[in-house]
Amino acid sequence: MTRPLLADKVAVVTGAGQGIGREIARTLHCHGAQVTLADLDGSAARDAGSETYKIVVSHQPAVRQ
Repeated sequence: MTRPLLADKVAVVTGAGQGIGREIARTLHCHGAQVTLADLDGSAARDAGSETYKIVVSHQPAVRQ
């Protein structure tokens, strides 16, 4: 079996709670990357993460506008 294209890579996707950012995060994960989701809407990021990822960590105080 071949190794995933992005194995051992880490990606941080901003705006990952919806739309293009969410799809980019999903695609990177499907290709083997470890993906961190970031979005101003924490609940949207958690929802996006729970669809695909095993662990989702949300740290609201770290988000600044």
